[in-house]
This record gives sequence, structure tokens and C-alpha cells, in this order.
Amino acid sequence: MATSVDKPTELFVADIDGRNETRLTGFNDELNEEIAWPSAERFTYESVGGLEIEAWLQYPYGYEKGKKYPLILYIHGGPHSAYGEGWFDEFHNITGAGMFVLYTNPRGSGGYGADFTYTTRGRWGLEDYEDIMKAVDIVIERPDVDPEHVQGKICACLLDGQPTLKRISVEWQDERRIVVLRGDNPRIPPMLVDARRDFSIQGIVRQLVSREL
Repeated sequence: MATSVDKPTELFVADIDGRNETRLTGFNDELNEEIAWPSAERFTYESVGGLEIEAWLQYPYGYEKGKKYPLILYIHGGPHSAYGEGWFDEFHNITGAGMFVLYTNPRGSGGYGADFTYTTRGRWGLEDYEDIMKAVDIVIERPDVDPEHVQGKICACLLDGQPTLKRISVEWQDERRIVVLRGDNPRIPPMLVDARRDFSIQGIVRQLVSREL
């Protein structure tokens, strides 16, 4: 089974050494003829403590140089899950609407060794948060990204186990970047998550699972 950012999954067979690869299926051939799947740019950067973090920036459909596009930040769950080079329908829904998608594998993600995966024990929401926001800082410096239109999406679970979507917005006040958490209810005022990066992840989690947000 093989996939890439701009190619949906198909089945292949190959020799045990990887040679003589042959594709067995064409499930998505007709769809691929109708839709152009935007590609993604992989990059790495140095974060807190000198740790190298892997990230991707997927381009909006119909991308044109010289234009500015909104940015959506996606944050995977787990925290031991991980993004990669695969095709993801949610990303294409967003890029198809004309927006960049930024996704990262901060410390705590799987696939980079045990030390990387378990370094967030007792520290979830601290350095891993810095890893994610460092990627945002890098990407919003691009001339084709509109820093006034940056949002993130994270998923939390209510106490009864029903999933709900929350939004993180990177906004600006008095020329200073702030990070704001908004819930599903527009009548509930947003909660300031981070102005100086000295927040409590436990407090955010309590807000996320609260029916008031």
C-alpha cells in the first residue's frame, strides 16, 4: 500500500528487496483525472534545546506567486501520533478552498525514537507547544502567507466522549502576537491561551473539556 501527499492510496506488490514494484489497483484514477491535488513542501527546523523538528507546508489549490494566502495550522493528536508523506483528505479540503496547511511532528510524536516520543512525559504542552509555534513563526515570514489570517485546529473530547472541534487563532494586538482559543459557541468569549508563552496546559485542557467553551 503506497500513498503520497498528492496521490491517494493504491495497492502495490514488489520483491522483498523493494525491486520490481507493480501497481495492482487504480481505485482513484478517475478521481485523479478530475482533481489536482496540491503538493507539500517538507522542511525541518531547530527548536527548543536544539531538537530538530519535521514539518510540512501544503500549498493552496491554484497557487500563484505574488499572492498572499491564509494559513491553517493542523495539530495531530495522541500525542504520539505523527504526520508524514501520505495523502490526507482534510488537508485537501482546506487547500482546495485556497489556503495553506501547516502540519508538524513536535516532540512527543511517534516515529523518531523513544527519547523523542517520551520527552513530553510530565511536560505536555511546554516544549512541544514551542515546537509548533516555532513552525508558525517561520512560515508567517513567507511573503505568500497572510499573517493576519492564521488559524489552528485541534480536537478535544467532552466528558461524555463526544468529540468537538476547537479553534486556535494566531492574532495580533498592539503589534504583539497572541494565541486565542475559541469554542463552538460564538456567545462565549474567546480565551487568551498565550501572550508571553507562560500558560498552563492543564488549564487549557480543562477549558477544552468544559461544556461552557
